[in-house]
Amino acid sequence: MAKAPSNNPKGRPSKYAPSMCDAILASGKEGGSVAEMAMDCDVCIDTLYEWAKVHEGFSEAFKKAQTLSEAFHAKRVRDGLCLPSSEFQGAANLKYMAQRFQDRWSEKQRLEHTGPDGGPLVIERRIVNASD
Repeated sequence: MAKAPSNNPKGRPSKYAPSMCDAILASGKEGGSVAEMAMDCDVCIDTLYEWAKVHEGFSEAFKKAQTLSEAFHAKRVRDGLCLPSSEFQGAANLKYMAQRFQDRWSEKQRLEHTGPDGGPLVIERRIVNASD
């Protein structure tokens, strides 16, 4: 007797359920990282990203949860600016934000090399003879 084809040919059934959206949103509201969101869903981090590719509703919830998490931490940094330095470690908090949310919080430098008047940089090769 032939076995019916599986919807998940790679192995065991997916743990995904629409309630996972609520779990990651709750984690994001508390400032949870992607790792914590995965822990709350009892899966590995890669699984969250796979679910986001397959389930449109989860993808939206996942993006929103990450935004909520960043907003949670940004508010803590902003609120901390009013505190005395003995109560708020501004540099450490900013470093945390720069590592955690690199796209928007890390300092970026851009270095460009140009030639005269902003034109292209011209590179010349000179061969120097030892006898010269």
